[in-house]
Amino acid sequence: MISLFKLDNLTEEPLKVGIINVGTSSLSGTDPNIFSLIQEASTSGEHDIVVAPEYSFLPPPGPLQVPELSDYLQLFKESSNETLIIPGTFIWKEDGKLRNSCYAFYNGEIIHQHSKIKNGGEIKLAEKYGLQYQPGDSLRPFTWKGLKLGIEICAEVESLARSGVRDLDLVFLIACGMNRLEYSMAAVHQKGYGVLADGDSKFYFAGDRAEFLKRRKKRLGF
Repeated sequence: MISLFKLDNLTEEPLKVGIINVGTSSLSGTDPNIFSLIQEASTSGEHDIVVAPEYSFLPPPGPLQVPELSDYLQLFKESSNETLIIPGTFIWKEDGKLRNSCYAFYNGEIIHQHSKIKNGGEIKLAEKYGLQYQPGDSLRPFTWKGLKLGIEICAEVESLARSGVRDLDLVFLIACGMNRLEYSMAAVHQKGYGVLADGDSKFYFAGDRAEFLKRRKKRLGF
C-alpha cells in the first residue's frame, strides 16, 4: 500500500508525496514486495517524491554484499526519472563492517547519500553477523528543485537542528521505532514540512507540525 500526501506552498503545484506502507525490522528482514512497490510508485507519474522506512533493504540471509547494493542503486537510478526516490535504508557489508545507508535518487542520479551516524541497534545487528558497525561521519542538508531538504535516520532524530540547521523546506525521518517527527521538524522553517516513514510502528505521515501533532493525538486516542 502507498499513502499519498499533498504538500502546499513549497512549489507552484502541491508536492505529491507517496509513502510506502510496509513493516520493517532489523530482526525479520525486508518485505519481499518493497522493491516492486517503490518502483511502481516512482514510475506511475502520480508522485513527486517516494519514501520508504528504515531497514527496507535487509534480506533475510543478512546484509547486502557490495555487488547486490550496487545492483539496487543502479535500478533506482533507472527508476527515478522525474521522481525523487528515498527508498528507506540499505544494510550492507564490506571488509567486515556493517553500514546502514540512505540514498536519494533523482533524474537518474544519486543526489544525496549518508550512512547512519548514531547507533540504534546496529551494533547488535552487526554482531549477529560477525561484523562491526561502521557509523557515518556527517549529516548535512541537500537541494532538490530549489528546495532545501534533510534526511535523518531513526536515532539521528533532531541531529540536524542540534547542528544549527533551521531553514529546511522539508525534512524526512526514515525510521524503525522512532516516530518523533516533531523533533526532526525543529530543523524546518516556519512554513516547512516533515515526512515520517516508520516501519516499526507503521506510522506514515507528511505535513506540517500542527497537523502532525493533531494526527498523532488522534492516533493515540487523545
